[in-house]
Amino acid sequence: MPNASCGQGLLETTIAIGMIVVGVLSIFAVGTGQLRAIRVSEDRLVAGDLAREGIEIVRSLRDSNWLTGATWMSGLGDASALSGGILVFADVPDAQGSRWSLTPGIAWDTPAAFFYHDGTLARQSISPKTSWRPMQFQRLVTIEPVNDARRVTVEVRWGKPASLFRVTAETMLYNWK
Repeated sequence: MPNASCGQGLLETTIAIGMIVVGVLSIFAVGTGQLRAIRVSEDRLVAGDLAREGIEIVRSLRDSNWLTGATWMSGLGDASALSGGILVFADVPDAQGSRWSLTPGIAWDTPAAFFYHDGTLARQSISPKTSWRPMQFQRLVTIEPVNDARRVTVEVRWGKPASLFRVTAETMLYNWK
């Protein structure tokens, strides 16, 4: 009578190796997904900080206007129309001592909308230097008149067109002085 267990060891070994391969591939798939989720989370955190920074810069410009005796929205766009642009950090302060200014007329996906790392700071610039490393983040500020106040919206975008991410921060500014 032939041996019934002949070849059974090879079949069991093949099934066991197949199960181990599936388990290892599953671990790699989960790990890869987790690394991607961590990267998106880090980017979302940076974008949120850039959006909050934009709101604080506009507030600071308004407050500086009060301290210098200028109108409260001086340098922050037309008082009666939608305006906006990018916030440019200057190497040298202006006459009021501010290094920030709102530069209007900037559109998404133009070089000025992107952030660049200059070795020390991440900044936006109308004419970035060739030594600055481009970053994936873009930020635009929109200031809209609402009665006697202004709605300030800061949007930060990053990613590729197929998977574009965005974070938006919004606040109202008032002439409460």
